[in-house]
Amino acid sequence: MWTQTMLTRDDRRAWLWANLAMLGCLILGAAALVALQGCGVSSKAGTVDPDLAREALRTVLDTWKRGEAPASLKSQSPAITVQDFDWQGGRTLLDYELLGDDRAVEANLYCGVVLKLKGKTGKDEKKRVRYIVGTSPITTVFREFFQ
Repeated sequence: MWTQTMLTRDDRRAWLWANLAMLGCLILGAAALVALQGCGVSSKAGTVDPDLAREALRTVLDTWKRGEAPASLKSQSPAITVQDFDWQGGRTLLDYELLGDDRAVEANLYCGVVLKLKGKTGKDEKKRVRYIVGTSPITTVFREFFQ
């Protein structure tokens, strides 16, 4: 009979962390569903405004290039919610180039960008990435996670 007592200590620890991670995801998902219910205000995303989306992306990249924090974009009008792991991880943006290969899909504009980054080791690096920009009901700029 296969029981948990037959597992090594490392196996039990891995099993516990995996189950805790799954439980955490379920709790976050449930919280997100509750939060999305809103207070009677429609949170349905509208069709993306490509010009506004490009302007938001430029604003985000220029803010990063100036060395400001991502959180500074939440206090401007309109507020922009941004996610970029390189930026949040302390990488410095030296320059960027919008590739012009934008593709509008319903509520989002997918934009290709070449980033010139300075890493923590000081070595410059060019990275081709894609951002997903939404303009309704709020302005969001997220780096495509799987590319």
